[in-house]
Amino acid sequence: MPNPGAHRTIPASEELEIRGIVAVTLVAAFAGIVVGVVGGAFAWALHAWFDRALALIAWLRHESTQLPIAGLCVVVAGAGLAVAFNAPLAGAAFVIEEVARTVSLRRMTVTLTAVGTSVFVFRMIFGNSPQFVVTDIHLTGTAELCLMTALGALLGLGGALYNRTILFFLEAVDRIRGAPPELKAGAIGAVVAMAGWTDLRFFGSGELQVQSILDGNLALGSIALLFAVRWVLGPLSYAGGTPGGLFAPLLLLGASLGALFAGVSNLLVAGSAGQAAFAIVGMAALFAGVVRAPLTGVVLIVEMTESVALLAPLLLASVAAVVVASVSRSPPIYDTLRARMKLSRAPLDDDPGRASR
Repeated sequence: MPNPGAHRTIPASEELEIRGIVAVTLVAAFAGIVVGVVGGAFAWALHAWFDRALALIAWLRHESTQLPIAGLCVVVAGAGLAVAFNAPLAGAAFVIEEVARTVSLRRMTVTLTAVGTSVFVFRMIFGNSPQFVVTDIHLTGTAELCLMTALGALLGLGGALYNRTILFFLEAVDRIRGAPPELKAGAIGAVVAMAGWTDLRFFGSGELQVQSILDGNLALGSIALLFAVRWVLGPLSYAGGTPGGLFAPLLLLGASLGALFAGVSNLLVAGSAGQAAFAIVGMAALFAGVVRAPLTGVVLIVEMTESVALLAPLLLASVAAVVVASVSRSPPIYDTLRARMKLSRAPLDDDPGRASR
């Protein structure tokens, strides 16, 4: 018998909500809210459109057909990540390592097809250029490799702390009773706007700021201030319920910490660390510490920079970050967010009248 949970049509109310999520995500991105692209929302929207097309085909053929929503969301989420960062292999790795957490020939084939098709169309329209432009990046020797591995261990602890920061703001916003969600989101938006009024670098998802760090255009003091403000604004924006992702803001924090680490190393031993190289390693390491998906993080950074010169330190730093974050008993951020979603939906699932409303 068919599994009723694997194939279902999206209700009209859920489809309207999905369309709203997509619209608000785009508005938030242009408004400068500190969130990244949310691939899952676009996956659900795509499923809704496909579902309508299939319903039309079924009506014309006098048949009944539905699309597996869970499988499509998994695959299209990877395609969304691939397009958002122009990183197809990272999108595929994310599906296998984090979303599905299982490997099968069928899943791999469907994932690679979706990712490859989406990136092909994206590059046909927008061209193919790396997210970050880096020049003259190389590993100078064993000493620098050891420093980068130490940076990875430090950012494993940083990842655990950042996860706790996200949960702190989520719980703090949840404790505000009586205020409508729109008022909470508006208040958070006002805070972000005031921060951006003082310095435009506090706005947005963070790609331009990362490029400035890689180019060496920011002094250490400016990087430290940028890091401190964005450490707060990112989780605060996410806690407001604004649809958005964690990846892009996370990369800026990792690049900032890597650059600061290099700066301190150079103060102790002149010329011991290159700022751009450590910023690149920092992005992958903090990603691994927060998400606990080291392969995805390494592949993502390699594709975004179009450079494999730092592949060895990227791998070692990411492993060190995962080990330290795991030892600190901090669960991966998406595991925690999934648990929160299940708890928030439990009262609705237990409501016998929900199905009739």
